[in-house]
Amino acid sequence: MAPAILSNACVFLFSVVDGVFVGNGVGSQALGAVNLALPFVLLAQALNAMASIGGVTITAIRFGRGDKEGAQQAFLHALTLNLIVGILITLAGCVFTGGVSNLLGASGDYVSLVHEYVFWYALFAIPNALSLNLQSFCRNDGSPGLVAMTNVISTALNIFLDWLFVFPLHMGVMGAAVATGISQTVGFFVILTHYIWKKGEL
Repeated sequence: MAPAILSNACVFLFSVVDGVFVGNGVGSQALGAVNLALPFVLLAQALNAMASIGGVTITAIRFGRGDKEGAQQAFLHALTLNLIVGILITLAGCVFTGGVSNLLGASGDYVSLVHEYVFWYALFAIPNALSLNLQSFCRNDGSPGLVAMTNVISTALNIFLDWLFVFPLHMGVMGAAVATGISQTVGFFVILTHYIWKKGEL
């Protein structure tokens, strides 16, 4: 119970940190741009969660039936689906950035800021998607503590990098997006140790 509560608290904190630092370090216009880009971020998270949670459910059912091979297959299918989602989000945000910004309702001075945040966030969409997937399966594969540790490390790193990129380095909106991407990528490599060292059934 405690690891799950800690993980959820970190996820919530992770989602508001960019806005706090951008609002205080760059200004209200930049904060508005981050908020305009939020639906794109939430859509990516929702698609990743949908693929991960569905895969976890099927895997658990198959493990319960003693079908280990089927469970592994469901895990790999979900991982592949998350990879595809990550690729699509990367393409949408990095190749069709202008169109995405228009769909989000950006206009006037906000266009360039939303464009910047969406592009740099999307650049890290693949490790973000894989990290969420592996965390979801890791929790049910006997290592909820590692998931909690991954979220704590990612959130702490995100806070530090947000401060570093926004204040001392003056990277603005781009800095906030890059900080998020780097911290999620580090989280991906942390959670990957569960599978590399074969700590569970998957």
